[in-house]
Amino acid sequence: SKRRSRLRCRSWHQTVNNQKEYPMPKMKTSKTAAKRFKTTGSGRLRHEQQNNQHKFEYKSSSRKHRLDRDADVHPSDAKKIKRLLAER
Repeated sequence: SKRRSRLRCRSWHQTVNNQKEYPMPKMKTSKTAAKRFKTTGSGRLRHEQQNNQHKFEYKSSSRKHRLDRDADVHPSDAKKIKRLLAER
């Protein structure tokens, strides 16, 4: 049929150079990681500290104040987290 002959005539070179047919795969952001980690302006990763969700009645004011700040992500985990955030 005409369709088959058209497909056979297409050369390998034309197929490789046609970017619309074979686009590069996209890196997708893990939405669960995006909710948990933030990137600073300088590129460092920050996360909320644990023990900062509930049961504030028995925690001291200074402890609650200290837990309110974001903490840096450990350097050994940063590479994995950046991958989840589609930054590399």
